[in-house]
Amino acid sequence: MATETHLSIELDGGGVEPTNVESSVLLGVASRYLEAMEALIPPGHPLTFRGMVVKNKCVALQVQTSDDVLAKELAAMVDMFVGDVDEAPHGVEGKINELRAALRRVPADQTASIRVGDWVRPLRLPVEDQHALLRSRTSLRAQPRRVGGAEPRIQFVSPSEPYLFSARVDAGTARDIGSHLYKWLQVEISMVRDSEGRIRNCHLLSYEVVPQRDDRAVATLRDWFANNGRPWNEVKDAGSDSDDPS
Repeated sequence: MATETHLSIELDGGGVEPTNVESSVLLGVASRYLEAMEALIPPGHPLTFRGMVVKNKCVALQVQTSDDVLAKELAAMVDMFVGDVDEAPHGVEGKINELRAALRRVPADQTASIRVGDWVRPLRLPVEDQHALLRSRTSLRAQPRRVGGAEPRIQFVSPSEPYLFSARVDAGTARDIGSHLYKWLQVEISMVRDSEGRIRNCHLLSYEVVPQRDDRAVATLRDWFANNGRPWNEVKDAGSDSDDPS
């Protein structure tokens, strides 16, 4: 069930507070972030942002959102796109580029963050020099959440990763994985990690569907023991005299 919660765009560091914050910087980051989230709202899933309060906790511009779950999902997606060296998906790339431009105006001794309820992420621009990042291959368990784009990409969540990540795929793979949304896959990816440990510039190399656990075997064993097993107090000790073959 959707519940209301607060979403905040925060600036911290450099002695910033409501009385000395560069107003256009904070308002620019906040408005661009909310516009990027609005561009990602799926049809039939209304989400509104209402009100505005400036908090003297660092400096936080706080609004109220009508759906905390959807707001957190979209905030995480914007966070993923804004720090990725790849272009954002068609239809939202303009908003992401505008947000990146707003973030470049944040003073070097300050950090911008997004907070939805108790979920918080620092906002980072993509690393321009890809040679400074070490590319590696890894295998992990992940669940595809969204598939699409003119240049297809798949959005994943993984229990081993604190952040969402997306992987580039070909059109055929995108169609195949589209039939496995919200199912667990074992994926092999080629990627780099940024200074925050987030997966960036990711390409899907291969995947396997993780078989669903079949509880029928467990139920069969339970039924067998119920009909044929002896109560525990009737089982003799392995070291008792009655078990001595002599």
